[in-house]
Amino acid sequence: MATIDRSHLDFDLLVLRERDRCQAFGVHEYVFTISETDLNFVAKLVRRLAEALATHELGHIESVDTPAHQVEPLRHVLPGIDIFVGDRQETEAIVAFRIVEDGEAEPQVLLGVEGPLGTITLNRPKALNALSLPMIRVIEPQLAVWAGDPTIRAVVIRGTGDKAFCAGGDVVAISDAGLRERHREVAHSLTVDFFREEYGLNHRIHRFPKPFIALIDGISMGGGFGLSVHGSHRVVTERALFAMPETAIGLFPDVGGGWFLSQCPGQLGVYLGLTGYRCRATDCLHVGYATHHVPSGRLDEVMAALLEADWPDAADRRHSDAVVNAVLGRFATAPGPAPLAEQRPAIDRCFSHTTVEDIFTALKAEGDDWAADTLDTLRRMSPTSLKIALRQIRECAGLEYEDTVTVEYRMMQSCLAGHDFYEGVRALLVDKDRNPRWHPPDLGQVSQDVIDRHFAPLGDRDLILAGP
Repeated sequence: MATIDRSHLDFDLLVLRERDRCQAFGVHEYVFTISETDLNFVAKLVRRLAEALATHELGHIESVDTPAHQVEPLRHVLPGIDIFVGDRQETEAIVAFRIVEDGEAEPQVLLGVEGPLGTITLNRPKALNALSLPMIRVIEPQLAVWAGDPTIRAVVIRGTGDKAFCAGGDVVAISDAGLRERHREVAHSLTVDFFREEYGLNHRIHRFPKPFIALIDGISMGGGFGLSVHGSHRVVTERALFAMPETAIGLFPDVGGGWFLSQCPGQLGVYLGLTGYRCRATDCLHVGYATHHVPSGRLDEVMAALLEADWPDAADRRHSDAVVNAVLGRFATAPGPAPLAEQRPAIDRCFSHTTVEDIFTALKAEGDDWAADTLDTLRRMSPTSLKIALRQIRECAGLEYEDTVTVEYRMMQSCLAGHDFYEGVRALLVDKDRNPRWHPPDLGQVSQDVIDRHFAPLGDRDLILAGP
């Protein structure tokens, strides 16, 4: 949901941006909230929205929900449009976007076969290769085919452009879908489909019977983490930037975050999951996210070497892994010391505790600049997210991967039914005032019942995946 007021000048950019988000997630309707009390301005803003849609042939305003006193001015501006009188204080324009059909635009993901390799190229460079539901629905079934094809010895995934491997999913679109579900009482939406299918794709990669090689050249967060960490080989370049910043938007490190972070050395996983610390190549290797470092300028050489490698006649996993390891070993370099290694003793001291409050106390006792900066970072995060993320990482230690997925799906559905996710997206990504109003606002007000609710079974809505 986008909020419009008299400060908006570029309606062309606004509607193009929101249409692209809807396109990525296969959503046809979008809610624009008009945050104005002046009747003339409300009418002007709705008219400008309609004009921008018509100019770019993006769609039309389908209906308007508005307070009673604004009905007549809007009927004058929008003759023939359904206008409904609601009990809300603001006007909402429901836009029906024209979604580009297959074949009319560049594919969001490119699939191919090059010799013994299946190739996946994320093809949304302007959106930092953000993962969409249509992309998931293309990649997952193709992996199922390649898994059973004896001519495919390995799969390589990479992103187009030089900025990102995959910067995650479009959480703004997911937030919009959740709000629309609440406002219009839609029974089934993106909030269910996206995460069930994304977690299913991650599981397919996690249990893929052949080498799965991620070439990570740029940003990898959220959905990008899920597309890479579950593979057998994760190659980072000097441009790699990995983080799990979900607590800043009222979520938690999902897509296998509980499984991965609980295995990081010492307390590094808790530190990464709570603070959203940004790892460069050296830290990626240190925490176990990356298996190799290769300069970005040599990735094409890596691909060529994989194509020319002496693959065994039979598809044997051990032999195939050995081939990939030998090729990557020829190009791998040491990127230097990891900052996290130097900070590791303090991280282990401060983040070994069982409550977030005790972590805060330990950081205060540490008394140096690093601890002060870390405390400032944590204070900006959702208190609820901090508490559920800590419990997630602790409880997922030692669990089979499939069991952690069930836990994370429960947590995600609870977050989507709550407040902080929508507020975090608003503050950081929509209005960008960077002033989220968390509920509750303090750690001490996050009750045990609230925490427990995020981990409660969902009955027949639980996501249960088959193990090895």
